Amino acid sequence: MENTTVPLVHLEMIDGMAYVAGGKVKVRMLAELHLEGGAAAEDLMARYDITPAEFHTALAYYFDHLDQFETERQSLQPRMEAAQSESARRLTQMKARRKSADSS
Repeated sequence: MENTTVPLVHLEMIDGMAYVAGGKVKVRMLAELHLEGGAAAEDLMARYDITPAEFHTALAYYFDHLDQFETERQSLQPRMEAAQSESARRLTQMKARRKSADSS
């Protein structure tokens, strides 16, 4: 039997960001949902239609590039805070309109 090497390509870079192959999901998002959000690996694999190999390759890449991901997170923080603030403002407006409509 002949030995052959089969390349396993589970990640790709798109605009400088690491994705599970096919652009299915960002590595950063997958890792954060699992490691910080507590989402089960099986649930994430089902939700994003990825294989165990893709999932674990993404986590391995994340751990190998923690400094890069932390820098990215810090650069995104102001935009995330602005979006949260805007969402809270809109929710307050919607509640005020609903309350006004209910009292009419």
